[in-house]
Amino acid sequence: MQALIDRKVKQKFILTGSSTRKLRRENVNLLGGRAWSLYLFPFTVNELGGDFDLNQVLSFGSLLPIFNEENDADRCETLRGYVDSYIEPEIKAEAVTRNL
Repeated sequence: MQALIDRKVKQKFILTGSSTRKLRRENVNLLGGRAWSLYLFPFTVNELGGDFDLNQVLSFGSLLPIFNEENDADRCETLRGYVDSYIEPEIKAEAVTRNL
């Protein structure tokens, strides 16, 4: 990305990611000052309209991959994947930082 930006390529790019801390550990250029950060939040009741189910949202949240699952067992598995992949490592990294 940096090389394309340096050559002033007239393109727009969408880069996604979840852990700035992990990227920094790997010495990745975060494109500070040359990129916009947009944050996507879970669905709201207005966005879901008639598909809104309070019990489901309170139990599992309303992130798209979880909301789209067919049943509670699949929602639990998807939620476990989020915890294992994103939340747990971030909490551990934060704990290590505090113990320095």
